[in-house]
Amino acid sequence: MSSDSCMQLFPDGYSKPYGKVVNDTFPGPLIEACWGDEVVVHVTNYLQLNGSTIHWHGVRQLGSNEMDGVNGITQCPIAYGDTFTYRFKVTQYGTTWYHSHYSLQYPDGVSGPLVFHGPTSDNWDEEWETPLLMTDWVHDSAFAVFSQELLAAENLTAPPTGDSILLNGHGQRYNIIIEANAAPGDYWIRTEIPGGQGGCGGAIDVHGNITGILRYDASSTALPTSSRNDYPSDCHDEPKELLRPVLPWTIDPHPQNDVHNNTYEAGISEVRFHNAFRWDLTDTPMWLDFSNPTILNLENTTWNPEYAVIDYNFDRGFVYLVITANLTRLGENKTEIPAGHPIHMHGHDFAVLAQENRTYDESRDPIETFNLNNPPRRDVVFLPSNGFVALAFKPDNPGIWLVHCHIAWHASSGLALQILERQPDILDSIGTLEATNRTCDGWDAYEKAHPIDQDDSGI
Repeated sequence: MSSDSCMQLFPDGYSKPYGKVVNDTFPGPLIEACWGDEVVVHVTNYLQLNGSTIHWHGVRQLGSNEMDGVNGITQCPIAYGDTFTYRFKVTQYGTTWYHSHYSLQYPDGVSGPLVFHGPTSDNWDEEWETPLLMTDWVHDSAFAVFSQELLAAENLTAPPTGDSILLNGHGQRYNIIIEANAAPGDYWIRTEIPGGQGGCGGAIDVHGNITGILRYDASSTALPTSSRNDYPSDCHDEPKELLRPVLPWTIDPHPQNDVHNNTYEAGISEVRFHNAFRWDLTDTPMWLDFSNPTILNLENTTWNPEYAVIDYNFDRGFVYLVITANLTRLGENKTEIPAGHPIHMHGHDFAVLAQENRTYDESRDPIETFNLNNPPRRDVVFLPSNGFVALAFKPDNPGIWLVHCHIAWHASSGLALQILERQPDILDSIGTLEATNRTCDGWDAYEKAHPIDQDDSGI
């Protein structure tokens, strides 16, 4: 697997001159494996002015934390011309994706699909082997859009929006069964941006609805007569009460940690960079050191606040987290920049115990009100604007695991934290760090010859 820099891309018909791709394709090539396989991927970085890493989204990396692909946390960036080999066991099955975790590379194109084949809970006649991915898309470099994001936060105005929406990669995944039972003919394919209250794309100008034609007979020239279907126009997660895991589980109502001291607010920080506000989850926006990843500092007993490290040394039961978007730190202007956040946790599937479109209040929202009986299992959950989510995970995977907003520009400005899980057990559970140290040596040599002006959190 390799990456080339400054490649022109035209995925929505408009030239993007700063595209970054995997193996000369966008999205990157499909990687397939079976449940129980070992995946081995050699990643060579041909981006002359960037480091790079590849993160395997949703892959637990059970016993292989050093393969999670997060620069500044589980490794140093891969220097230009260098190669890092990712090697991990497939302990899950389903469809997911991979992407760069180096700054803002993945919104510029460094991403692709992953499929792990295994048992299914439903039947279908034929499996479509090419996943359909979805993401926002901007015509300018994602790094330039990040500058707009900082200015928007400084002025407490709306953040920049995408120029279009593509069918190609962002946090959540679904398997959809399509019943091919329509009569042969000509049909409209419609792409619409949800609007109205709770809409997620009202600011994107798509010049009306985008349509295409699906023809069963390629020689047909007839215009379709199919009509538009009605659908909800709000942008929210699917109703959580309708999501019931096939393999049931029950969450212990007595967490190992104190929920009061493990409530985190996604908000605008008073800590500024270049006189612009930044997002955070803890008291300090995340800011990592590419050359000094957390995994090479496991002897630490204290941490730089900018590493945003949360320490959990429990080896049983469940750990609870509450994440809010209460916007309490914006003073008089707190309602002028409401924002929801897709929150992703590395290294774990978590239980979604609560997800509400209202302000979190510990006295009104005690554990007894959470859904502990077979709650949805996720690794991404949408944090509603001015709402909250409550999560629980089993501390059964020693490592350093990133928790972050999956809006790239929010993560880049610091909306993240690290979970340091069972610190004394990490080195015993992972492989040798020989490749990690070699990659850091290569990065240090590259950075010495080509100094990097780090202007974001690093993720």
